[in-house]
Amino acid sequence: MPPRDRDVNAQLLAHAKASQAQYILPRKWAPTNRRFRRRMKSKRGRRLIGKAEVIARLGISYQKIWMLMNEGRFPRSVALAEKSLWYEDEIDEFVASLPRKVLKSDRRQTVVRMVNRVAQRRRQSSEVEETTA
Repeated sequence: MPPRDRDVNAQLLAHAKASQAQYILPRKWAPTNRRFRRRMKSKRGRRLIGKAEVIARLGISYQKIWMLMNEGRFPRSVALAEKSLWYEDEIDEFVASLPRKVLKSDRRQTVVRMVNRVAQRRRQSSEVEETTA
């Protein structure tokens, strides 16, 4: 590369860096700053989340989500610029309302409780029969 071209390239590089510097915000005002995000989150109110994040949170397909929305068992999406968005708090409420998984030990405990109740009722009914007789 001839020396003249090197000088021109150096001048162009310096000009490009100087022009980019005027558009860069200081770090404390950039939206990636944690304090800024925390402050804005509290002022914004309800947060909208997209389809990909809902699918990732729930671990089910979009077809299943759509079917649940049609049945009225899942919050309806908000239409914004032809995108499906949901309110984050509604999704959190839906997840909190889901039933807990029943474990095998829970079934055994339920059977034991039922047997104990039947035995207790038999004892009570036999005591009632003894008092009336």
